[in-house]
Amino acid sequence: MRGGGAVIVEAGAPASVEATSETVVVHVGPTEPVPASGGLHGDPAADGHGVHVVTAEDAHVGGYAPMRHVGFADSGCPTCRINFFRIDCDERYDTPSHLHSQDEIIHVVSGALRVGPQLLPAGTSVAIPRERRYALRTTGPFSFLNYRRDASSVVVAPGSEPHLES
Repeated sequence: MRGGGAVIVEAGAPASVEATSETVVVHVGPTEPVPASGGLHGDPAADGHGVHVVTAEDAHVGGYAPMRHVGFADSGCPTCRINFFRIDCDERYDTPSHLHSQDEIIHVVSGALRVGPQLLPAGTSVAIPRERRYALRTTGPFSFLNYRRDASSVVVAPGSEPHLES
């Protein structure tokens, strides 16, 4: 696979992956050992445990200036509901304060992110619990990966209506 893609292995799936060039490996998963249930898209299908290979050409590219969003999984998989994406930005950026309905893991690929008083340099990950309000601040270009185990909604302004992320 050419650079810029992702391999997503569902829990319980037999898989063997070999990297043939420089590769970033990030292993993430839920804090709860039981499969996701309910959720914004309903229960995942019971016959899951697959491997998803998403090439750079297959990934969904979007975002809003100045950020670029590369989506590898958008919670629409019928067997796993994983949401996994990368954010890249070539300049300083501060997110508004917000919260998500799902736990998330953010892994800093390049640059640095500040979450509250903590500075997260490249190679660092942070787990943010669902319903925890936070904001990200940066001082320059950055890139991070974001994982959520299921479809999620976001609330930006306190008391505003949740917005489905996908």
